[in-house]
Amino acid sequence: MTETAPFPVDSHLQGLSIAYRNTAQNFIADKLMPRTPVATKSFKYLTFDSAQHFTLPDTKVGRKSEPTIVEYVGEEKSATVLDYGLEDIIPIDDIEQASAAQHDYDPKARAVEFLTDLILLDREKRVAQIVQDDNNYLAANATTIGGSSSDKWTHSSKNPRDLLLTALDTPILRPNLMVIGREAWTKIRQHPKLVSSVARAENSEGAISKAQLADLLEIQQVLVGDSIYNNANPGQDLSTAYTWGKNLALLHINNAAGAHNGITWGYSAEYGKRSAGIIPDPNKGARGAMVVRVIESCCEVVAAKSLGVLFKNIVS
Repeated sequence: MTETAPFPVDSHLQGLSIAYRNTAQNFIADKLMPRTPVATKSFKYLTFDSAQHFTLPDTKVGRKSEPTIVEYVGEEKSATVLDYGLEDIIPIDDIEQASAAQHDYDPKARAVEFLTDLILLDREKRVAQIVQDDNNYLAANATTIGGSSSDKWTHSSKNPRDLLLTALDTPILRPNLMVIGREAWTKIRQHPKLVSSVARAENSEGAISKAQLADLLEIQQVLVGDSIYNNANPGQDLSTAYTWGKNLALLHINNAAGAHNGITWGYSAEYGKRSAGIIPDPNKGARGAMVVRVIESCCEVVAAKSLGVLFKNIVS
């Protein structure tokens, strides 16, 4: 007797879900906490004291002596990957009518895209909370700007260029990515001192681009968090909020790092690939229905708190 899987994966729908990108929302979570595979849902990972990478041992070897023994030491911790998923119910009537109409609309594919979008938005919110959490940095590297307008980075007395250059030299490994919320970026990119720094002229009107700031700071990329979410409880009127707030973080991210290798501020342990499939449900609708399900299994890990700098509420 052939066993039937409780969740039969549809290779076509799975491919759609994995390839799906919402360019309108500009999700950046995967760039800040890149996905790395783990073999089991419960796994162990290492957190590192980055100082060991820069402590020089005696490398001289005598004619008959042995080389100095060094040990790459990290604190081992345990974590468990969590499952995230959503479902949509599509009546058989809808599927048959779409097929009879002979157009390109596929209700199953549309459901996969819709569900994937919500799962990715949830992950974006989750990663944003981790990146903007003071506890994920050394105490000296997490700063909340005061409420006075003169304290904010938009004030004429502040020089965001100098503040950023100083902060970039703080971690033992220089950050290579900057992430900033849209609300903060819209204001900061117009700061006269940043504009004049890029233009190399007295003219301080206008605005700079992400690429220009990255070049000025000598980092790989400036990422702007554009995504929004509904902050209201179910049943209440729509109340949107920016996922990335008015904050800025500088992070050293190593895309090749994983649970046991490399050093990076953070990454995401992923068990398997995102999956999508269909489960028949004869009890829904007059002619039954298809339940479309999309799932993924991952766990966000902060592996080296010392490799990041956080500034909160940099603008009003």
